[in-house]
Amino acid sequence: MNFKVFALSTVVALGIGMLAHPARAVTQCETNVTQVWAGNDGTVWVDFANGLGVPVLLNNPGREAMLSLATTALVTGRKVVVRLQADNAPCTGARSDLLGLYLV
Repeated sequence: MNFKVFALSTVVALGIGMLAHPARAVTQCETNVTQVWAGNDGTVWVDFANGLGVPVLLNNPGREAMLSLATTALVTGRKVVVRLQADNAPCTGARSDLLGLYLV
Protein backbone atom coordinates (compact mmCIF):
# COMPACT_ATOMS: atom_id res chain seq x y z
CA MET A 1 0.00 0.00 0.00
CA ASN A 2 2.84 2.42 0.78
CA PHE A 3 4.32 1.94 -2.69
CA LYS A 4 1.01 2.90 -4.33
CA VAL A 5 0.82 6.09 -2.24
CA PHE A 6 4.42 6.91 -3.07
CA ALA A 7 3.91 6.26 -6.79
CA LEU A 8 0.73 8.34 -6.90
CA SER A 9 2.30 11.24 -5.00
CA THR A 10 5.33 11.13 -7.34
CA VAL A 11 3.10 11.28 -10.42
CA VAL A 12 1.11 14.19 -8.95
CA ALA A 13 4.29 16.05 -8.00
CA LEU A 14 5.75 15.61 -11.47
CA GLY A 15 2.50 16.81 -13.04
CA ILE A 16 2.47 19.92 -10.87
CA GLY A 17 6.12 20.54 -11.70
CA MET A 18 5.40 20.36 -15.42
CA LEU A 19 2.55 22.84 -15.08
CA ALA A 20 4.69 25.21 -13.06
CA HIS A 21 7.52 25.08 -15.62
CA PRO A 22 6.07 24.78 -19.11
CA ALA A 23 8.34 23.62 -21.91
CA ARG A 24 10.17 26.42 -23.65
CA ALA A 25 10.63 25.94 -27.35
CA VAL A 26 13.64 27.70 -28.84
CA THR A 27 15.72 27.55 -32.01
CA GLN A 28 19.42 26.71 -31.95
CA CYS A 29 21.66 27.42 -34.95
CA GLU A 30 25.23 26.10 -35.14
CA THR A 31 27.49 28.31 -37.25
CA ASN A 32 30.71 30.35 -37.35
CA VAL A 33 31.12 34.01 -36.44
CA THR A 34 32.18 36.09 -39.45
CA GLN A 35 32.33 39.57 -37.90
CA VAL A 36 31.65 41.52 -34.73
CA TRP A 37 30.70 45.19 -34.89
CA ALA A 38 30.48 47.57 -31.93
CA GLY A 39 28.72 50.91 -32.32
CA ASN A 40 28.92 54.17 -30.45
CA ASP A 41 25.47 53.60 -28.88
CA GLY A 42 26.73 50.47 -27.11
CA THR A 43 25.11 48.00 -29.48
CA VAL A 44 27.20 45.04 -30.57
CA TRP A 45 26.19 43.32 -33.80
CA VAL A 46 27.36 39.78 -34.53
CA ASP A 47 27.18 38.28 -38.03
CA PHE A 48 27.42 34.56 -38.75
CA ALA A 49 28.44 32.39 -41.71
CA ASN A 50 24.89 31.11 -42.26
CA GLY A 51 23.60 34.65 -42.93
CA LEU A 52 22.25 35.25 -39.43
CA GLY A 53 22.87 38.62 -37.78
CA VAL A 54 21.93 39.53 -34.21
CA PRO A 55 22.26 42.68 -32.12
CA VAL A 56 23.43 42.37 -28.53
CA LEU A 57 21.91 45.44 -26.92
CA LEU A 58 23.47 47.50 -24.15
CA ASN A 59 20.74 46.50 -21.66
CA ASN A 60 21.28 42.75 -22.20
CA PRO A 61 22.69 41.33 -18.93
CA GLY A 62 24.68 38.70 -20.86
CA ARG A 63 26.16 41.24 -23.27
CA GLU A 64 29.80 41.10 -22.12
CA ALA A 65 29.81 37.29 -21.97
CA MET A 66 28.24 37.03 -25.44
CA LEU A 67 30.76 39.50 -26.84
CA SER A 68 33.59 37.47 -25.31
CA LEU A 69 32.26 34.22 -26.76
CA ALA A 70 31.67 35.75 -30.19
CA THR A 71 35.16 37.27 -30.26
CA THR A 72 36.75 34.00 -29.13
CA ALA A 73 34.86 32.10 -31.83
CA LEU A 74 35.91 34.64 -34.47
CA VAL A 75 39.59 34.56 -33.53
CA THR A 76 39.85 30.78 -33.07
CA GLY A 77 37.50 29.70 -35.87
CA ARG A 78 35.41 27.64 -33.45
CA LYS A 79 31.68 27.31 -34.02
CA VAL A 80 28.97 28.68 -31.78
CA VAL A 81 25.40 27.66 -31.20
CA VAL A 82 23.13 30.69 -31.35
CA ARG A 83 19.99 30.29 -29.25
CA LEU A 84 16.97 32.26 -30.45
CA GLN A 85 13.78 32.71 -28.48
CA ALA A 86 11.35 31.83 -31.28
CA ASP A 87 10.54 28.20 -32.00
CA ASN A 88 11.56 26.99 -35.48
CA ALA A 89 13.00 30.39 -36.41
CA PRO A 90 15.09 30.61 -39.56
CA CYS A 91 18.84 30.60 -38.97
CA THR A 92 19.29 33.40 -41.52
CA GLY A 93 18.53 37.10 -41.66
CA ALA A 94 18.44 39.73 -38.95
CA ARG A 95 16.96 38.52 -35.65
CA SER A 96 16.25 40.44 -32.46
CA ASP A 97 15.41 37.52 -30.16
CA LEU A 98 18.89 36.37 -29.13
CA LEU A 99 18.91 34.39 -25.87
CA GLY A 100 22.54 33.34 -25.79
CA LEU A 101 25.58 31.70 -27.37
CA TYR A 102 27.37 28.42 -26.78
CA LEU A 103 31.00 28.07 -27.78
CA VAL A 104 31.34 24.65 -29.43
